[in-house]
Amino acid sequence: MLSSGLSRYDKALTAAERASADPDELGLATWSLAELIEAAARTGALERASGALRRFSESTSAAATDWALGIQARSTALLSGDSRAERLYLEAIERLGRTRIRAELARAHLLYGEWLRRQGRRRDAREQLRTAYQMLDAMGRTFHPNEPWCVLTPCATPGWATALAGSRPGRRPGQGRAGGGS
Repeated sequence: MLSSGLSRYDKALTAAERASADPDELGLATWSLAELIEAAARTGALERASGALRRFSESTSAAATDWALGIQARSTALLSGDSRAERLYLEAIERLGRTRIRAELARAHLLYGEWLRRQGRRRDAREQLRTAYQMLDAMGRTFHPNEPWCVLTPCATPGWATALAGSRPGRRPGQGRAGGGS
């Protein structure tokens, strides 16, 4: 997840393939498949992403929890054509919104916002990306203005650094949690 969060999708893909290879580690393998799908989709390795999605869907369909089906919808959206993707992203956000796993919900907003931006829907994209930004910021995520998705979020607006630093005493963008490093 760290490599994906830092936009190092090639490294994330390699790590996720390694971690998902052991079916005896059901929890780790299933979580790693979700990481693998995103990393493979982002690097254009669509065949690898599709194979991982088939394996992932077998587990998540059986579990039928909001987390499992939310991640499945988000992962399927990454590989879907424009006509299906939006419905799947919205399903992912709805299902993940009913769980306590806020990081996965934030990623769903982020991926949906990126998709909206590619569709030329800047206003809608800005709303989703801002939601992701606020959720990740509340979790202590460090932001850098050169991140690809910062184009339409508060970190791309004048004064974002000052505003963010003011939200938590002692913290500036790029510094990590208050008083510490990343």
